[in-house]
Amino acid sequence: MSLLLAQAAVNDANIHFDKLYSYRIPAELAERVFPGSMVLVPFGRGSKARMAVVLAVGEVDESDTPKGLKTLYDAAPEDARLTPDLLELVRFLKERTFCTWFEAVKAVIPYGAQYRPAVVDGRHVMQGRLTRSTERLYTLAGAAGKAKARPTPTGRCRRPAKRPADRAAARRGRYFPGNAGRPCQKGRADRRRAGQGHRPVCSHPV
Repeated sequence: MSLLLAQAAVNDANIHFDKLYSYRIPAELAERVFPGSMVLVPFGRGSKARMAVVLAVGEVDESDTPKGLKTLYDAAPEDARLTPDLLELVRFLKERTFCTWFEAVKAVIPYGAQYRPAVVDGRHVMQGRLTRSTERLYTLAGAAGKAKARPTPTGRCRRPAKRPADRAAARRGRYFPGNAGRPCQKGRADRRRAGQGHRPVCSHPV
């Protein structure tokens, strides 16, 4: 009799223990575990639930299975697995940079698409990183960002309207902060009255 095994890279494994670990795939998860699948596995002496990514799947004879082989807790939906191109990118990052397998995985997956371990009714399951509360906060933050810069029909963002005091100062010929070094209207009038030949520079504070 053959068993279906998954070779998985486990999260939070330091560089010395960063390798592929074998896990038995139970029958109820056989249709959801493929190379690139996100799974929940027992790890360590206490079988603590940790996230992992499957990098290979194969069948072995039951007599050849290693002792103490553990079984997967849970698996993400099939459409949430990494594509072959993303798996190649993960391998590239692992070989070329000083990182672990799962650090490379997290680098190519958006935060909202990641999973975390959870316990529901005494069972170890996977849950999305974005819960209902955090999803609402992200939605509100996105709406606030759009309200700050509303595009006009021409496609340009509206500039904030000038205050009445600013408009009055502009009519009097004064310059606004950021124009230091440019000729001052008040300086020109003083020059004409005094007959000075130099061109004064605005010394208004910025």
